[in-house]
Amino acid sequence: MSSFNQYEKRLAQLLKKFPLVKKVLKRGYQYLNYFLFKNRRKEFFYNSLCKFSFHDSETFFGYYDKSPINSGDNIILFHAADHDSSNNPYNNSFIGIVVYDLVKESVINTYQTSTWNWQQGARLQWLTRDNYAFNDFDENLNKFITRVYSIQEDSELKRFEFPIQDAFKNQYFLSLNYTRLNTLRPDYGYRNLPNLSETELNTLNNDGIWYVDYRSGEGKLLISLETIVNFKYKDRFNAGKHYVNHIMISPNGDKFIFLHRYFLNGVRYDRLFLSDLQGNMRLLSEHNMISHYYWFGNSKVFGYMRGEDGTDGYYIINCEDSSMILYDDEELQKYGDGHPNICGKKFVTDIYPDKSRTQTLIYGDLKRKKHIVLAHLHNNLKYDGEYRCDLHPRFSQDGTKVFFDTVHYGKRELCMMDLKDISI
Repeated sequence: MSSFNQYEKRLAQLLKKFPLVKKVLKRGYQYLNYFLFKNRRKEFFYNSLCKFSFHDSETFFGYYDKSPINSGDNIILFHAADHDSSNNPYNNSFIGIVVYDLVKESVINTYQTSTWNWQQGARLQWLTRDNYAFNDFDENLNKFITRVYSIQEDSELKRFEFPIQDAFKNQYFLSLNYTRLNTLRPDYGYRNLPNLSETELNTLNNDGIWYVDYRSGEGKLLISLETIVNFKYKDRFNAGKHYVNHIMISPNGDKFIFLHRYFLNGVRYDRLFLSDLQGNMRLLSEHNMISHYYWFGNSKVFGYMRGEDGTDGYYIINCEDSSMILYDDEELQKYGDGHPNICGKKFVTDIYPDKSRTQTLIYGDLKRKKHIVLAHLHNNLKYDGEYRCDLHPRFSQDGTKVFFDTVHYGKRELCMMDLKDISI
């Protein structure tokens, strides 16, 4: 594998201060390496793959923090796009929501939404074995909404006047401002409304994280951006453009983690927070870079971030005392950043395309500190920026399957690999 070395990674960090220069140089360097290392490209699958298709559409699920399959292990949700996914989403365009019976190998139903992006789709997610939710846009209300459907009743159960980010079963969900996201980080935002003005971006007391009660439908601003920014305030915050993203509720539902991110002169900075359901916060990490993370039980977080000494790698954070320990697996650390998903003590993660544009899918055991390669897949250079295709691996809820999105076969597709007979 032609991985990027420590000097290349260090140069990339230095260029963060010059984002436009970095973007141009990175793109040129990618093309150069694509041709220099194309003969080293690998293809490997530990087990055969099952691909999910819908007519001639491109299919994908979305982010790595949700599973496409329900707890009954029989129904799968995914998105289907009729347009080329190697382009940015079009304003007010629609994408399909497909409900698929894995046992009968047939489509149960399809819906549409105009609220989506290539990285997270419409935040499609299961609430119960039967009920699922996704985001949409209500033209009459001129706002983003959440729609909840039942497979058994074959109908829409509820609508909420808040867009969903993460839910705890059918009890509550947390919401954020997708228009702010689209203004500052369009990879994860929605294009249905105009971007925020400078004044709106700098107004922080009426924006942040909302708590929405599932039964009543009532929502409240749980934590404002103003409160987040003022928590261990630094003078440089005043000149920053702030937002929250990647809210993740703990498995038992009593707390959640989220990222406070801000841009200062084009450079992004990250802080990782823990909060209870009353909005009482604790800062878990503020060493400028937090990439991707996942709950490891109810009291720990496993993720790729920067440590206090400036070392980037996978860390385990104890939420009870905020201690942060570098994960002891040198081989895994060499791979670099990825999107970890955890089921029990097992984990899956991916690796960004290397110089030959090969992506790697990893399956491991966090307790035994062992891992194996599940797949090497080709990632075409035309999938970049907002329309990149990371593998975003996710377990089935029982841990016997892994799902991931790939462009290995020439277009975006949701795939599944069986893990039952693989031991680590």
